[in-house]
Amino acid sequence: MPKEFDFVSYCPVLNCPNGNTPLYWKHYKCLGKTTINDLGQIRCRKCDEIGPVIDWLFRCEHHDFQPANFQKISFVLSTVQQILDVEDDDFFMDMVDAVKVQYRKRKQQQKTSSDDYK
Repeated sequence: MPKEFDFVSYCPVLNCPNGNTPLYWKHYKCLGKTTINDLGQIRCRKCDEIGPVIDWLFRCEHHDFQPANFQKISFVLSTVQQILDVEDDDFFMDMVDAVKVQYRKRKQQQKTSSDDYK
């Protein structure tokens, strides 16, 4: 079973000015609080919907729903560890590695898809 913690962080959207106020991320469909796990998945505590970080969109007071940027989400994930005072470094490293794999696969899929049109 994956390790998970409450998803409390800064906004993971590139160029979002929210860098000072940690947000407790909620699922827009049911307003349930979310968690993040060491497999790089976000899960809603209320309806139990779960999926890879790259499949979730984020909205804050500065913008509507947008995907997370890899560099920004890597930073944001480290803040989860700091904000919640998680001393499990393996959790953080596993989580970032899993998200990195998600982004690499997505990038490869996009490349393959664009090569199909050449």
